[in-house]
Amino acid sequence: MLPKTKIGVLGAGAISKAYLKHFKEQLHFAVDVVAVADIVESLAATRAKEAGFSEAIACAPDALYANRDVSIIVNLTPIWTHLETNTKILEAGKHCYSEKPLAQNRGDAAKLLALAAKKGLRVGCAPDTWLGGGHQLARKLIDDGVIGKPTCANAAIWMDVNSQISLSKKIGGMHWDLGPYYAATLVNLLGPAKRVVGFSSIPIRERMAEAAYQANFGERIVPDIPTMVSGIIEFENGVLANFTTTSEAHQYLPRLEVIGRQGMVDCGDPNSFETKPKLQMKWNAPVEMPITHDYTDNARGLGVADMAYAILQNRDHRASGELALHVVDILQGLAESNGRAIEMSTTCRRPAALRPGRGICAIMDV
Repeated sequence: MLPKTKIGVLGAGAISKAYLKHFKEQLHFAVDVVAVADIVESLAATRAKEAGFSEAIACAPDALYANRDVSIIVNLTPIWTHLETNTKILEAGKHCYSEKPLAQNRGDAAKLLALAAKKGLRVGCAPDTWLGGGHQLARKLIDDGVIGKPTCANAAIWMDVNSQISLSKKIGGMHWDLGPYYAATLVNLLGPAKRVVGFSSIPIRERMAEAAYQANFGERIVPDIPTMVSGIIEFENGVLANFTTTSEAHQYLPRLEVIGRQGMVDCGDPNSFETKPKLQMKWNAPVEMPITHDYTDNARGLGVADMAYAILQNRDHRASGELALHVVDILQGLAESNGRAIEMSTTCRRPAALRPGRGICAIMDV
């Protein structure tokens, strides 16, 4: 058994609930949460208590950066703060694991990796949903040649979103909010991308906030970013993937499929650990596959545990900074293409697959 790595959580927003719950209940063999920080310390204390930790581990961000016991800081702050907060983590001498995206453009993401390399530190980044049991089974089916050689893929995020902040440059819309889940899952399944081409648009120039629970219910919303991005990703292995993100649909309709000459794997929802892949062989109906890998619930933080073990084992961690930078490169390329083919300026290793197994055995080594 490897020793536990002491970690701190920065940001006590909604997503911290899932991370802290899973750190406490399922990943306690790998990580020990010793600090939860937020600019509102009372909120940090509440989140710690909800997950079963002592309220005493709550602190201000500066106290977390200065905590000598902490090796990894998990950054759950808002998207638009990631460059600043990830930089502070690395400057404090801590390994950094960030919520997605690593930064809002490839230049800033590259700066973070350069800083980490200079300081001898690691960078990890969500999403880690593709480490979940269903997605790892989908990868095994592809790697084992069950559908034959992959020839094409289809990824689509169709959403109904009428939130001022979600349609602003701060978040970057669905393309930057949920796009990383789909891009990272495709790289896990197919390897790095070679080039992209895409188009962007704002089909509806003005709308009203329709959800009664929103603070701006009934207010006029004018997006200042494209609400639809659609294009093609060409992967280094020759596979072409359709890739669409939109806020203009009538509901959430996630799709990710990989097609080969002998069949197709329906990979389900890349924004979920709970997905159950379906296999459709030539001329046959789709069949839901029995899951052979672990982590099929909301296992946020699995990438952190793998990173902690990877540091101790001196191996590559799977949800790596290089993968996160490549995902940013893909998404930015699609958004800025406007019909021009854009060569990727980055690449990454295809992450090592998780082996079938349970709990600690699944991420102990590669």
